[in-house]
Formats: sequence, structure tokens, C-alpha cells
Amino acid sequence: MNQDEISNLLSVMQKRITELTSQNIMFEAKIIYLTNVINNMSKEASVSDGGSFDEPPKIEKEPTKSKRSE
Repeated sequence: MNQDEISNLLSVMQKRITELTSQNIMFEAKIIYLTNVINNMSKEASVSDGGSFDEPPKIEKEPTKSKRSE
């Protein structure tokens, strides 16, 4: 390789390193954002909505008043 080829090679490599570094930074930021979204969704899903498919529903009956007891 002569001096011009080496210079061109280094120039292309430096440009490519800069591009890939920028791309990696963007990917890392996106990963952090999506990880936070998943964690927030997991926290919201852990809040009980009052029921589950695993358990039979708990029904609390109020004592009924008959018309005779009034």
C-alpha cells in the first residue's frame, strides 16, 4: 500500500467508526427507553384489579330483609 491508499483507508475507517458509534448510542438510548416502558407496564399489571382467572370469585351476600321482618 502506498501513502494515499493508507490515508484513504484511515479516512474511511474513521468515518465508519463515527457512524457506528452514533448508531450504537441511538440504539442504547432506545433500549433504555423501551426497558422503562416495559418496567412501567409490569408495575401497572401487578396492581390487582379485583380478580383473577385462577381463583373463583368471592361473592359477599348481604343479608336479605324479608317483608315480614319489617
